[in-house]
Amino acid sequence: MEASEALFKLGDRAVSALLEVLRNHKNEENQSGRKDMIPPTKARVAILTCSVVAIAAIGGWYGADLKMSQEARKSTYKSKTANGPETLAQLEDARMALVVRRTELEKKIAELDRKRTPADADVSSKLGDKR
Repeated sequence: MEASEALFKLGDRAVSALLEVLRNHKNEENQSGRKDMIPPTKARVAILTCSVVAIAAIGGWYGADLKMSQEARKSTYKSKTANGPETLAQLEDARMALVVRRTELEKKIAELDRKRTPADADVSSKLGDKR
């Protein structure tokens, strides 16, 4: 017997057992004249809502983490399988990204130096700040 056939039979038995339980519960409910279910309250609704939101958030977080790890694996694979010219091109691209980042940081530092008040300059000179 194949695994799929075994799973199908197992699933069929589970569905049959579930239907039997539901039939028995319905018969007991009809005989007693009362329902065993608790009416939904605000607390139960709030708990259910929070549970659904938590499950969705965790699923989104896990999916994003999975995507990032797959992209990291792809880039690692590309760098390992790259030949000489491809490796050189990748290194040049990385260098350009770093140069752009350095120029942005230098601009931010210059902007902060320009905004510095004279009182700040006096304090930094007393502390020995040499820029």
